[in-house]
Amino acid sequence: MASSASDAGHSEKDLRQKLVETGAVDVMVSIGTKFFYTRSLPCTLWFYDRAKESDAKRADKTLMLDLRDVYRKVSSNLHDFTPEQLNNIQSIVGLYRGEKSVFNKTVEGYFTTINEHLTELTAKAQDLVSDYRSAILPTLETALPKLWLNKWNETIDQDDISFTEQVAEELVKTRLIYNEKTLVTLDKTVLDHLKKAKRGYNNFLKAINSFVKEAGKEDDLRKNKDWKINVLDKLKKMGTDFSVYSQSIDQILYFNKEANWLLSRFPNGDYADIAGLCKVVSKEEIAQNDYSLTAGRYVGVAPQIDEDFDYEERMAEIKVELQSLNEEAISFAEQIQLNLNELGL
Repeated sequence: MASSASDAGHSEKDLRQKLVETGAVDVMVSIGTKFFYTRSLPCTLWFYDRAKESDAKRADKTLMLDLRDVYRKVSSNLHDFTPEQLNNIQSIVGLYRGEKSVFNKTVEGYFTTINEHLTELTAKAQDLVSDYRSAILPTLETALPKLWLNKWNETIDQDDISFTEQVAEELVKTRLIYNEKTLVTLDKTVLDHLKKAKRGYNNFLKAINSFVKEAGKEDDLRKNKDWKINVLDKLKKMGTDFSVYSQSIDQILYFNKEANWLLSRFPNGDYADIAGLCKVVSKEEIAQNDYSLTAGRYVGVAPQIDEDFDYEERMAEIKVELQSLNEEAISFAEQIQLNLNELGL
């Protein structure tokens, strides 16, 4: 229903009062805007459970769930829920009802997915390092004159590849263990390392592809069989492997974030009221609020700082973007001035 129906007065209030007094109102979910193609207004989902009416303890309880800040942006005009967000929501409702099966299945699924990508990640990391150390680098050292080798050593940032070497060595045995008593996701140190490894190897690939393109012109190395097999073909393979490597990192970061979202709020797999998200209220509390069934009226306000958001990294990205835009603006300004001069203006 439209959100106004859960909070309006007069006859709507009387209707809500009668519904609440039956004890059948089980869960009230507030949904944000843009979840419909033809309407951008927020709405409220009403869930009833007639079985509650005969259970005095359950009949007095209603779960208020405020999901206005939980969504995936499909476009500027449309939002929806990801499958993982839906799993997390279902887990919360299950915990409220005293059922942990959905919660356990969801967390176990996240851990399994993360572990699968960790296995794929470390395998690709080993390939990426090996292809460079065992094939490309020895060929560069034998095929290129010292001047070009010095240029390469000045071009490459060793940290760009060392991060991936560390991934291959240190994360090969890292796996999340599903244990109902101790549920822990990957820590920030590991996540930061993965981000640096992805960013670093991407920089490394750009640098080496650019270098090989220029160096290949030396004595027309592109016609050299060893150069083709050990450098050009390996670089193509490394590009493909890096795509898988990068996607594995993205998936690990994504599923770890979803797992952490759920576990940071319900670390022991037990329901708890969470400010800004959910609260179990009684009939008396609803009555004191004019029988309003708007979740936001009960759950309160969550802290505004997103601890999972890497502000420092984002600011660094914005700085680079700004520099690029400034350089582009200067280039456009110079071109415009040149065009005006040619027109005699």
